[in-house]
Amino acid sequence: YYYASGRSFSADSMFESYSLLLPVLFVSLNMLEKPKWHNMLFSLLGTGFLFAMGTRGPIVIEVFFCGLFVSFLAKNNKKWLLFLSIVLVAVFVLWATNLYSPILTFIKQLFEKIGLSSRVFDFLLEGG
Repeated sequence: YYYASGRSFSADSMFESYSLLLPVLFVSLNMLEKPKWHNMLFSLLGTGFLFAMGTRGPIVIEVFFCGLFVSFLAKNNKKWLLFLSIVLVAVFVLWATNLYSPILTFIKQLFEKIGLSSRVFDFLLEGG
């Protein structure tokens, strides 16, 4: 809706970003409880919109929420424990080897091509 309405994302879309946070958390919760392709798609789209809004707070809350939920699931389920372990190892390897930089640069350029905010990616690429 937001993109189709002709509005543009500005570097200061804090109100819209926090307004979108609760629905994105519900979609992410649904994706974590029932990992089907359409749940994953909507969760990724919602998280992408949070990135496009350029505010870090809602992104931190989304990542913290998903991480906390998966860590609780991992206590009782070996499948989720394996998933969490793989994600943590992958994040550590990307961070330790600086392989995340070309990925973030590509996503930043993609966002800039379609007119979305790249403020969060600039912050991450600067080492923030």
